[in-house]
Amino acid sequence: MKNKKKKILHNGTPGTALITGSAGGLGAAFAKRLASEGYNLILVDNRKEPIISLAQELKNKHQIATDTIIADLSKATDIARVEKHILESKNLTMLINNAGFGILDGYLATTDIQKQLDMIYVHNIATTRFTVAALSGMIECNQGCYYCSLVEICVILWLIIF
Repeated sequence: MKNKKKKILHNGTPGTALITGSAGGLGAAFAKRLASEGYNLILVDNRKEPIISLAQELKNKHQIATDTIIADLSKATDIARVEKHILESKNLTMLINNAGFGILDGYLATTDIQKQLDMIYVHNIATTRFTVAALSGMIECNQGCYYCSLVEICVILWLIIF
């Protein structure tokens, strides 16, 4: 087994990563990798059971601190709650905006407008608010990094408003 080393910052504390969309897929993969590197985690997802299970598994396996936030990022009140948590977090050194979804059921004119608005909240509004909230602390501490899903920067013609 390789020697696991906690990520140590200039202030001597382990880094903390907040990951949206962390209950499965790429978000869970990011969480597992960062936990193995000693990062404490704040996991955000709208699926309660898988996120709590993942947090407990990683806490036990890697002896890290975990926190979970059950949030529907298509809802302004949930976005505000996560944003507040980010602003109050100490040692937040990484933000991974991974939450998202696609709509593959038609053209813009024929797709349910509420689905489109939900997508805008998840992909644009939540991402922007979380990034601004996290960056202020990262700049103040002169440390941190930001990642978004690669899909967010790719042009995918069949995804109407990604």
